[in-house]
Parts: sequence; C-alpha cells; structure tokens
Amino acid sequence: MKKNKLQNQRDKATSHLMNYVEKPKWALIKQEYFGDMWAMVANNLGVSDDEVIQQLMDSGYLQNAIIYLLDNVFTLHWPDEPMSMLEEYLKQRGWRETPHARQYLRALSQSTVGLYEVVGVEKGEYIDVKELNYNHVQRVYDKSGSQNIAKWSWFAGRVLSVGKRKIFSGSVLLLSAEKVEDIKNELERYRDVFFEELKKKNKTQASENLSTDTMRQLANIQVSAQMQDIIFAVWTIGAYLSLTQARSIFRNKDDELFKDLTLKFPVNDNNNKNTIKKLNEAQFLDCVEKDIRWAWIDCDKNKIPATGTTLLGEFTLKAKTIKLTVNSDGRAQKGKTYLKELLGEVIGEPLIMENNIDKQLEKNTSQQVQPNAVDVDDKEIVEMIHATLTEHYQKVLDEKIPLLDNKTPRQCAKDKNMHGKLIQWLKGLELSSNKATPQMQNYDFRWMWEELSLQYPEN
Repeated sequence: MKKNKLQNQRDKATSHLMNYVEKPKWALIKQEYFGDMWAMVANNLGVSDDEVIQQLMDSGYLQNAIIYLLDNVFTLHWPDEPMSMLEEYLKQRGWRETPHARQYLRALSQSTVGLYEVVGVEKGEYIDVKELNYNHVQRVYDKSGSQNIAKWSWFAGRVLSVGKRKIFSGSVLLLSAEKVEDIKNELERYRDVFFEELKKKNKTQASENLSTDTMRQLANIQVSAQMQDIIFAVWTIGAYLSLTQARSIFRNKDDELFKDLTLKFPVNDNNNKNTIKKLNEAQFLDCVEKDIRWAWIDCDKNKIPATGTTLLGEFTLKAKTIKLTVNSDGRAQKGKTYLKELLGEVIGEPLIMENNIDKQLEKNTSQQVQPNAVDVDDKEIVEMIHATLTEHYQKVLDEKIPLLDNKTPRQCAKDKNMHGKLIQWLKGLELSSNKATPQMQNYDFRWMWEELSLQYPEN
C-alpha cells in the first residue's frame, strides 16, 4: 500500500509538470525540441516525420518516445533560460507537492540519460544494472519492469535516487547490444568532429591557445550534452527500420503486402439452405468442415494438379454472417467480388477488420513458449532438456560463428582482440535463453565461460 501511495504522489507531480510545460514559454521550447528531434530522425531515414510518428503510434512505441523527450524538456538547460523548466517549477510551485514528490522531482532535475546493462533480475522486485563504462552495480526497484526484462538486456534511461531506493524515471528505451555499439560509435564520431573543430579554431585564433587535454575535455562535455539526443535518434531509427522491414518481408504468392484481414458479410437467408448449397457447388470452394467452412482455392476443386494449389482464403458460415479471412487487400477485393457473384443479393456489404500482424506474431510466440507440453517443475524432464542444450553448445564451441567474424568461440578465446565480441556473443546466448521457454530460463551458461577460460561477470 505504501509503495502505491508513493507512486501516486510521483504520478501526480508528473501530471503537474505536464500542465506546467504548456505555459507559453515552455510550450514553444517543447514544440521546437520535438520538431528538431523528429526532423533529425526523418532526415536520416529519408521519410517524413509524420511517417515516423505514425509507425511508432501503430506499433505502440510512440508513448515511450514522447515520455523520453518530455523528460529531456523538463531537465535540460536551454539558451537564454537561467534554469531548467523543472528547476523553475520547483522554485515556483514546489510547495504544492508532498515531501516525497519534491524529492523525486529534485532527483529528476539532477539526472542525466545513461546506457545501462542488466546484470541481474529478481522478478517482481528489482533489477541490478551497470552503467556503460562504470563497474558499480545499482539496484533499481521496479516491480513491473523486473517482470519483463532479462539479464544482459540493454536500455537507455534515467536512474534516480529517491530516499533509500533507486527507481526509473519516465520511460526506458530498450536496446540491443548492436544498437549500443551504434550509439558508442556515433558518440565517438561526434567527439572526433568537435575535437577537430576546436583544433582548427585554436590555430586561427591565437588568443584561445587551448591545450590538447583541454580540447579533449571540451569535446567530452559537448558529447555528454548531446548524448540523450543521439540515443533517441539511434533508438527511433532502429525501431522504424525494424517495423517497416518486418512488414515488407511478409508478402503472399501474388506478391501483395501481407495483411491479416477478416471480412464479415451479413446473410439474408432464413435457414441458410440455399447458401450452403451454392457454397458446396462452387467451383473454387473446397469443403473443409461440412456446411460450415470452405477453402477458397485458385483452381477447380475437382482438378487440383499434383503440385497442389494456392489457398486464397477461407469462408466460414455462421447463422447470420459469412466470414472471409484473407492475407492481402487484393485477395479481400477478389473474395468480395467472387462471393457477390456466387450469392448475389443474399449477402450485404462486409465489415472489414485488419488484425495487427506484429501483435499476432507476438501472440503466437507467447503461446508457443507456454509450458503446457512440459511441466517446468518436473526435475527429470528439465535435466534432460539441459543435458541436450549442453551437448548442443559443446558442438557450437567448435563451429564458425558469423557474429565472431566467422571464427569459432575457441579460436576467439585464444585471441584477446576478440574477447569483447566473444563475451557479447555469450551474453546474447543467455539473453535468448532467458526469453525462451521456462525450462530453458534456468540453464546455467557458466560452464561455457569456464571452457573458454573467461571469467563469468558477477554482480
């Protein structure tokens, strides 16, 4: 109850910030910042910012992006402004907040965005994290987050010290290890560009006369100031490409973009006898379930070639409706025309519904990993699965891995220059296992590290 009460206080304080940011001065800053960030992403992708926003909205990622950007608007120091928006709010309106909420807002105002790797999880309780380039482990208490994140995951976000505990602020942006590398490379590139600009300026303006160390420090400060924007750009570009490329992969045999469509036609037939008769006699409909379901195929059902036929869709007859399921707009239109020609005035105009393919795939995946077939508590079966995994990974240690520059893990273990990639590969194996079936989640990968003479990272 106490935790919920404190969370409610933080939520109320955030709501007050959302209202405060609509004051004319801050609303203009927010609008310009949001515009700049969306434009930066859109220009990199070669599309409009509306297209980027729409893709994130359709896939449920937009709220995360907006909350992340709002935290930046609240906490960054803007030109010609003596203090950040959050500092100004605390000075003018802080008195209205509870002591806990004020403590939370002060911690937020002093926070910066960091890149964190998850090094331990206690589901339903906390997440142990390490910030990039730091060895110190921070324990962040987050009940819901700890149930949905796996060890060796990466994310960008703000970790706040509030009272005796650390918590997350706003949203976190989940990142793959590859995206973290992209961010590090982009930060390094930005640092080099700014350092070179300082060197040129130093040569042309003798009065500056900055030392190399000073210029490097200034470059680091500049990179730190841009870090939250670079992280956002890499995350958003990656999300957009992942969403659009995944969808473009799914095409049917007619080379039409995959869409999971359902058309529901109203039927005006008292007992459906005539409708059933016509569907059974139809040349291109093959009965799957008597008087209920028919497969719509691309050839005469009595002359199906030895090589088989293409399933165009499926018709299902209910008491007052006929449902057609197809996988593209083109087939939906053809199916509608075909049924109209077959049944005429018996059917009316259909209600058309599109099922989100990403949600469907997510649903199918979650169904596959449910422990229905195997009891996770059956020690004997779990031991058998783990023994099979060990046998498999023993062979993998001697196989060439594309992510390891087509070298085997054992070869990489002997090459210190490859240790970074090898460690990341091993973490990736464990991360994939943690996301798999419950029987695999407790598999201990430490033996692989020992086999390769590497020290397993402990908290």
